[in-house]
Amino acid sequence: MSNFDESKVNRQRDGKFGFKTAGAPAASLDNDLSSMDIRDRRAMAEHGTDEQRQVLMNDENEWVRYTVALYGTEEQRQTLMNDKDGLVRSGVAENGTDEQREALINDDNINVLLAIAEHGNDEQRQALIDNDDWMVRATVAKFGTPEQRQALMHDENEHVRTSAQQ
Repeated sequence: MSNFDESKVNRQRDGKFGFKTAGAPAASLDNDLSSMDIRDRRAMAEHGTDEQRQVLMNDENEWVRYTVALYGTEEQRQTLMNDKDGLVRSGVAENGTDEQREALINDDNINVLLAIAEHGNDEQRQALIDNDDWMVRATVAKFGTPEQRQALMHDENEHVRTSAQQ
């Protein structure tokens, strides 16, 4: 025998099945981010809305903030330019504007300088051509103009010379 009770079924006035009214949301972006896995937060930073990225800009994890720097708006990158973590600033250098890269050209983090050397313009690469770090010079040689490659052909470091010859 069934324990079905017809009086518990929601019905519309015309007798058709009705729907329950929606309850409160089960999760909130504002207070539930800390319980989300880092992979989920990074996916949200990549595929989410600008409003979601705005919340994630203050995430405790530098990889989440880095992903916001890659996929966020120019204004969000402008804020993240001052992030304490070099990884996040390198994301700004990768996808930021020339003006943002220009502001980061004297950064002391190698990842930021490598990103500028790869994604920056020729003038920015020229500013990095005499950098103390051979990896920065090698990246300038790889992505630079023929003139910049020629200037690095006789670099003291063999990796830089190899990059300049390719």
